Amino acid sequence: YTMTITMPGYLSHTINGLEVNGPVTVDMKELLGGDVNTSDGDTYINVDDMNAVLQYYGKLSPYTGMDINGDGYINVDEMSIVLSNYGRRATSE
Repeated sequence: YTMTITMPGYLSHTINGLEVNGPVTVDMKELLGGDVNTSDGDTYINVDDMNAVLQYYGKLSPYTGMDINGDGYINVDEMSIVLSNYGRRATSE
């Protein structure tokens, strides 16, 4: 089996080759925030994600899931998250 862990605004993590013969325990991975531009279908954090955050900058979080850290605002914190993970891709094992 394959299991993919996802969260809006974050890169996903996929675990391949899971054998299920009862309860399954997996090591949790840290998901990297910043992949907010889902319209292009990519799995990495790039200039499109930065532009998406800038488009909603200063607005309250009901705007399209851009509130990466969940504080209710789209602000410098989201920009910082995108920049700190810029160029990173979704992971798999």
